[in-house]
Amino acid sequence: SSLRAEVAQRERLLAGRQCDAVLPSTTAPLTKAELAAGDLQALYGCWSLGSDYKTKDVDTGQVISYPTWRMCFDTRGRGKQVMQGDDGSTCEGPVTARIETPERLILGEGGNLACSDGGYIHRRDIACVAEGTAVRCATLQPETEGKADVPFRRWQ
Repeated sequence: SSLRAEVAQRERLLAGRQCDAVLPSTTAPLTKAELAAGDLQALYGCWSLGSDYKTKDVDTGQVISYPTWRMCFDTRGRGKQVMQGDDGSTCEGPVTARIETPERLILGEGGNLACSDGGYIHRRDIACVAEGTAVRCATLQPETEGKADVPFRRWQ
């Protein structure tokens, strides 16, 4: 009974303590080693996919440039992406990350990316590979066969 009383007392002490979770860095680059280890926590925070990404409206022929493309992730690789067009439109939607093979990151959009102007950007297959501290992503739009290579780095 004295042992049970001691255990109960220690449990009360532990219950009164506040443990603060330490989140992963939001400034460190993504490395080959983290990808090889399957560490999705390394994606925590926001990333810039810097590019001169452009789309062409299939009905009007209007070309829109997207100088800003940002993805933000939680510690499990779930997130949101936002693209801002030079015409003032914003396209946003969910994105998920998974590590397919060591050093290969796959970003999944799940569907077309809806835009504020009523249009959308066709779903892309996005595969990224780490090269030292740099990460490059290749995008492919299966519906249009549109391709682009973009760098993937921390949002500043």
